[in-house]
Order: sequence, then structure tokens, then C-alpha cells
Amino acid sequence: MSQEKGLLIAFEGAGRSGKSSLIRLLREKLEQSGRDTAFTEWNSYPGTQELIDDKKLHFTFNPLTYSVLHLADFALRHEEIVRPALEQGQVVLADRWIYTPLTRDVARGISSEYIRQCYSFASSADLVFYVEVPVEVALERHRTTKGYYNHNAGTDIWPDVSHEDAFRLYHRRLTDLYGELLVTEGFVKLDGLKTPEELLVDMWTHVERLLGER
Repeated sequence: MSQEKGLLIAFEGAGRSGKSSLIRLLREKLEQSGRDTAFTEWNSYPGTQELIDDKKLHFTFNPLTYSVLHLADFALRHEEIVRPALEQGQVVLADRWIYTPLTRDVARGISSEYIRQCYSFASSADLVFYVEVPVEVALERHRTTKGYYNHNAGTDIWPDVSHEDAFRLYHRRLTDLYGELLVTEGFVKLDGLKTPEELLVDMWTHVERLLGER
């Protein structure tokens, strides 16, 4: 549990699982209920985001370098956004948390022990929603929303297969790793095939219980 006064709710899942829509709906629901909220998103700190995104397009760095850059981005957001919001008693909604490197970096050969040590300073999530969708559904969403394949689609790990096959392999690998964390970390699993409105009902049951404990 977080040591600060606020609450930290994280969302995890492989690419194209629908996390962003769920976060938006939950944030609206929380604010309608009178709760102050804050939001943070993976790889979004000004300066580091642009550098990371550019290098991912061209596979310029090795996996460890990307991992360190993401760690820097995370640390900056943690210090400037997350920690102050928690200290002020806000509900922080995080689009991915430390479980993202525990899947994506581990899929690239970096040890989970190293990742956990690097992120040991991070506030603990009070609740983690894991959104899961079948690989073919995720791929179709990727086709219609992205239209290109890069580091985020696993093409750096499997350069010798088609981009779509790399996406499939990557998605399945992440799903396996999230499945392990689901058991050890106590995630709440959400069916990504349900509508966002249906999932909001599911989420609110858990969030309301958590709010009642504070």
C-alpha cells in the first residue's frame, strides 16, 4: 500500500488493450464523486519522451539503454507529479507503472531483479487493473490506430519475421509475463472485450471499496 495520504491506481496491459479509455472514464467518475485526481502516463516527461520515441523508431539503442531512459522518465514524473499529488491526498491514475518494465524490459532479456531494484523508490500501487485482450483483437486495433510497427510492437526482438508476426509474438510474451504478475502482485484482471462502460462498473466496485477503507 502507498505510504502517502492519497491513492495510486495503476493500469497495465499489452499494447492496444484500451487502458486510455478506461482511465478517462474512471477519472470522470472519481471527479464527479468529489475526488481530486492526478494523471501520469508512461514515457511522457518533456524532453525524455521525444528522445525515447525518436530512438525507438530507428532502434538506435540497446535494451538496457532504453530501460535506463524509461527509468529516468519515470523518476522525473514520480518526483514532480505522483509524489506531490499523493501527499495532497489526490487519487493518482497511472497509465502503466513499474509493471511495464517488468514485462517489456524482461521480454528483452533484462532481469526482473534488476528492474525491481531500479524502481525500489516508487510508490506502491494501491490497486492495479490489468486489461487483457486476445492478440488478434490487439493487432486489429493496432492496424487501425497506429498503422506502423516499431519497438513498441516487438519488431526489435523478432526482426526476421513479418511485422505482424512480431506483434503477435510480443503480445503473447507480454501476456505471459503479465499472467505471472497477476498472481504474485494481486492485479484485478479486466476483460478487454467488454465495453468501456461495462468495465467502468467493474472497476468502480473495487475503487469504491478502496475509497471506503481510507
